[in-house]
Amino acid sequence: MKKTKNIKLIFGRPKNGWLPTKFESDGFELEFNASRIPENPTAELAESLILTLKGVESKCEWNLEPEKYVFEFKSIESEFLLSIYKIDGQKNKKLILANSGGFDSIVIPMYRGLKKLNSTDFEKADWSKINEVTLDKLNALVSQRKSQNAY
Repeated sequence: MKKTKNIKLIFGRPKNGWLPTKFESDGFELEFNASRIPENPTAELAESLILTLKGVESKCEWNLEPEKYVFEFKSIESEFLLSIYKIDGQKNKKLILANSGGFDSIVIPMYRGLKKLNSTDFEKADWSKINEVTLDKLNALVSQRKSQNAY
């Protein structure tokens, strides 16, 4: 597992239920258009980050129809593990990235990407924003972790 220093999660403007997504990590790049069917992956990512910050393993699926990417999260003490898998239309699962890092290098970049997307104006028909209750939970956990890291 590679120790990461620099993750970026960048979302483009959603259109007709598709979200341009770019993930970067220390020279690795992954670009795809995610579908919001059957589940909204940005809402699922927010829930995954909440669970991960509580110490629970979680995953987020990015459906490409018929393929998909799966981001799996684990936390071990102050370390976070991110594994990205590609699943083809035949359900074959292949690991394409395995990273580890701290709160600032794994969680914060994904959190910022979600916050930026949620503050963007777009039509509800194009994409659904993350539920405010979920976002409030995530904000509270991130703030709590930031204050713990300050000491």
